[in-house]
Formats: sequence, C-alpha cells, structure tokens
Amino acid sequence: MTVRKAFFAGIVGLLFVSQLSGANKDIPDQSWLTFMGNSHRTGSVAGMAGPEVGEQIWTFRDGILGSPFAASPAISGNRVYIGSDDCKLYCLDAYTGNLVWEFEVVYEVFASPAVTAGRVYVGEGLHYTDQAKLYCLDASTGSLLWAFQTGSHIEFGPTILNGRIYFGAGQDGLYCLDAESGREIWQYKGVHVDMSPVVTDRGVFFGNVYGEPRFYRLDPKDGNLVWKKPAPYGVCGSPSTDGQYVYFGLGNGTFDMSHAQPRGLVLCLSVADGDKIWNVEVKDAVLTTIALSRGSAYFGSRDGHVYCVDAASGEVCWSFNTDVPVLSSPAVVGGRVYFGSDNGYFYCLDAASGKELWRYDTSGVSFSAEARIISSPAVMNIRVYVGSVNSFFFCLGSSQP
Repeated sequence: MTVRKAFFAGIVGLLFVSQLSGANKDIPDQSWLTFMGNSHRTGSVAGMAGPEVGEQIWTFRDGILGSPFAASPAISGNRVYIGSDDCKLYCLDAYTGNLVWEFEVVYEVFASPAVTAGRVYVGEGLHYTDQAKLYCLDASTGSLLWAFQTGSHIEFGPTILNGRIYFGAGQDGLYCLDAESGREIWQYKGVHVDMSPVVTDRGVFFGNVYGEPRFYRLDPKDGNLVWKKPAPYGVCGSPSTDGQYVYFGLGNGTFDMSHAQPRGLVLCLSVADGDKIWNVEVKDAVLTTIALSRGSAYFGSRDGHVYCVDAASGEVCWSFNTDVPVLSSPAVVGGRVYFGSDNGYFYCLDAASGKELWRYDTSGVSFSAEARIISSPAVMNIRVYVGSVNSFFFCLGSSQP
C-alpha cells in the first residue's frame, strides 16, 4: 500500500469553499452507500442541484501518462473517491482536484466505492481476475483498516445497509460482511455476480449474465433465497428500486462490442414476488443502471440513445440520440440528466423533455483517440464529476460562485 498526502489540500479547499454562496458553504458529510449513491441510482447527493452549465473546473491525471478512469466516482463531504486502471483508489479534494491520498491495490479498480461513517469500501479486479479483495480504508487518511479475500473478482461497487456490506464477487456469488470488522456473515453461491446489488430491508436484488440468466431476491439477514425468475437475456445493469418495484437492464452485448444480433430490454418486476409489471424493448443492450426520479426511469443503451420512460407503466416519454453507445449510467437531479457517451461527449439534458441543455467534449484535453466515457457521473453542489478512458478525471460546472 502507498499513501501519498497532498499538503495544504484541506486549506486550499476551505478557501475555495468560502467563495461559494452562503447557502452552500458547509457541505454535509453524507454517505454514498452504493453505485450511483442510493437505491434510486440517481448519482447525486441528496438536496444538492447539478450544474446548469458545463465548464471545465479542473481535471486530474496521475503522472505524465496517467491511466484510464473507467470507474465511477463516489462523493462524501468535500471529497471525491475514484478508482483507475492503474490499480489505485484516489481521494481528491472536490473543490480543487488536489490529491489528498492514494491507495495502491493489486488489480484494476473498475468498481465504484461506497463511503459512510468515515470509511471507504472498494473492490478490485476485472473479469479475468482471481483472488481479488474488498478493501476497507480510513476515509481521511487512506489507511487500510481491513481487507476481505475472495476467490474471484469484484467488478462493481458494494452496497451498505444497517451495518452490513453486500457485494458481488464474480464466480464466488454474493457476499454479506459486517461493515465494521469485515467478518463474513453469509455467502450466496452458485451464481456469477458482476453487478452492484440493490439492498433494502425487504431484500437483496441482483441478476446474472453467465449461465442461465435470472433475477434474484435474497433475504438480507441470512442470504436465503426469497424468489428467482428467469430472464430472457443476460442481466447487465445494476438494479434500482423504489421499494415497490425493482428495475433491471438486460441485453446481449458487452462494454466493448454489440452482439451480432443485438437485443436490449428494461424490465420492471414486483419486489414482493418477482412478477413482471412491464418491459421496454430497445435495439441493443442496456448496460447502465436505471435512475429513478419523480416518477420516471432513465437509462442508456448501446443503441446510442438515452431513454426516459414512465416508471409505473413503462411508456416511453422521450429518447435522445447520441449516435454512439451510452455505457455511462445517467445521473438525475434538479430536473436534469447527466451522462457520458462512447465518443467522449458529456451531456446535460432536460429531464422532462430530453432537450439538450449543454455538452462538453472531454477529448479536448488530450491527443488520445480513446476519449470514451464508461464512467458514470456523480453530482454534488452544482458540479458533476466523471472519468474518461483518456486518463483524465473531470469536474464540470460553473466557474462562477
């Protein structure tokens, strides 16, 4: 492990905060409990609006060459946490982009961190990885508190609820640990899990791509199966829930390519029994999660579109065409939708109409031809944070207080 502190980062951050409007000076130390922050997967800190404009505030790259930021960030207080392909987790000052600390792991970090109670939890590894770990770090210093060994990989972020942490670990299935000690409470075996489960008091919800695709609901207390249902295609996107329904993205493509005969689908199931409420077919795989906001469900597809559908009926309200795959899960807050596309553009749309409000070209900071955005954004305090495969991590918003 290597921990490198940036001196005076906290002082610089405080000076910057003092320039903001009085209502936003004190940023609460809110938890980021799962991929995209919460069970609705809105990608935002509660009560804080997103930016109306998309100016570049700062960028971060470690070293001259850097390494791709395919992972998705987490935000807590005035800190942003982001993993990268150079096998590191970074903690940055949210206002200045200064490095606070870095933690070196063994494998690539594609998983989004979870943050609560002064701790950061993050997994490592991609699909070909074995013997990956889930790490628990001190959020202030980056010091290792404990690590849990798996026999497989942890591609997506963990979920924290009621003092427990739940995460998929590839061929190992799904684990539940004590968040304080890292002690294993239970493990659900026999299914390959490469997604971030959504967890409520009523259940742990997830699906699978490999083997026979299915949807699952487990009892969060003991990991016992409550129900499982067959899925028509691989269950790709991490699920979301509003408490009554659970929403899944499906398809037969991957992050790198479409299937020869592409299929895509979003399914809404009953939390109680797993019965289908509605489905929406699209032209290619839905690899993003589904963001739930104000009665609508938002998602992206490899078919080049972002969709808004009625969360109760599945009726399509609007679609927005980017002409390239959308692998970045949309963040939705303050009546706006934020997401990146596979050609390096980052978009902000009106949530009600789908009208484009602004876009930012991330390829402008580099000569790299790989300006893809796989990273899903995180929104806080009129700013949005997102990574790019071109080795830069971006903070966008308004440069004016």
